Amino acid sequence: MSMNLVANPEFTGGGLLPDNWDTSAPREELMPGFGVVRAGAGNKLEIRGNGDVHAMGCYWSPLALEQGKWYHAKVCAETENIDEPLYSLAAHAAGSFLSISGTGPNSFIFKKRFQAIGPGALNADKFQLFLRCSPRGRVLWSAPSVTEIPPPELRKARIGASMLMHVDATGDPVEDMAANRRRIADNLDTAGGLKCDLILLPECCQTIGVGYTENESVEKTSETVPGGPVSSILSEKARQYGMYVAAGIYERRGKHIFNTLVIYDRSGQIMGRYDKTHPTFYEAEWGISCGLEYPVFEFDFGKAGASICYDQCFPEINRYYAYKGADLILHSVMGSYIPSWQSDANANGVYFAGSIWNREGRRSMIIDSDGAILSEVSRDGVAYADLTFPANRVYFYNNPSAYYGWPAIHHEMRYCANGDMLREYASMLLGEHKL
Repeated sequence: MSMNLVANPEFTGGGLLPDNWDTSAPREELMPGFGVVRAGAGNKLEIRGNGDVHAMGCYWSPLALEQGKWYHAKVCAETENIDEPLYSLAAHAAGSFLSISGTGPNSFIFKKRFQAIGPGALNADKFQLFLRCSPRGRVLWSAPSVTEIPPPELRKARIGASMLMHVDATGDPVEDMAANRRRIADNLDTAGGLKCDLILLPECCQTIGVGYTENESVEKTSETVPGGPVSSILSEKARQYGMYVAAGIYERRGKHIFNTLVIYDRSGQIMGRYDKTHPTFYEAEWGISCGLEYPVFEFDFGKAGASICYDQCFPEINRYYAYKGADLILHSVMGSYIPSWQSDANANGVYFAGSIWNREGRRSMIIDSDGAILSEVSRDGVAYADLTFPANRVYFYNNPSAYYGWPAIHHEMRYCANGDMLREYASMLLGEHKL
């Protein structure tokens, strides 16, 4: 069993503070209350609000880690009168935020695997336990530990994003659906030749550039999955090259038609699908049904969430996927908002693959978890990049060894999605408050 590197994790000592532990606050007037609860089952460190919603303070203990090695940190918390524990509680080991999860109505565990950074970085030599922004709250911290662990197993995968022009090589509309299917097959051959582990195709790819005669309605162009003409190509190419294939198509499912991202595994079998949850209003008028779920797909290299076109206007979707552990967002689209793609990757610490029809200089691309564009293509072809999984969340709040990028703030997001802010917004939309 690895040795616990936290000094005095039992909080023993006869003084006002346990041996090897101290308290701090940004300023004396913001100092919360501190104490030690001594009990037979084990001592606990108490931090309590002082009536000021802006109060903040922490217990801390020295922590000596070896640069470059990997560690696992953990600590438990019990709370009273804390409305927003995600926001009010924090635990840091060597400057790395520990992730919170609930173990009961008012009990939590914080834990994290992390790599130790060099001396001189902010709080690299401390284990810290915080309470903030909870005027009447109380937290009892217990059982802190930091132990050395083996380095995690990282996986490499080549991720591709296809570009299919809205016109053929001569600049004319694509002849017909059959010609477009040949283009799709050729594009997948390109991805296979590049040895992509996963290739993403654009939204409703079976109709890209096809003239109105054949593309007059989604009822006419939609197909069943599996067994439809395009889905059969997707399955065949996935099996031929041993790669995952994700493609946007109009899928008929019984009496309903969905704008779907269907995903085939390396053997050519369907592993899942995502139905567009935000069809545009004209899609609704065409008879496109609304998706109801946000699945996270588990590949042999990592996890991914999916979105389609207009979904990109709702950033909560990608934030949700990040909460669910996704390393990658697969975005299949007709029209792009590339700055929002980069922002979503950066803010959530995930990779982003965007595959698009090409009109007016649009681009398909692979984006790093810091928002940087790694690869792009603006004509028929494949943008691709070799990515490391789990996603390298290169943000100060998640990995203090990186000092650039906007923080990935999952652990700090307040309860606006379930609380007063959303209710107030809904009331305004319904006319109860005049703007």
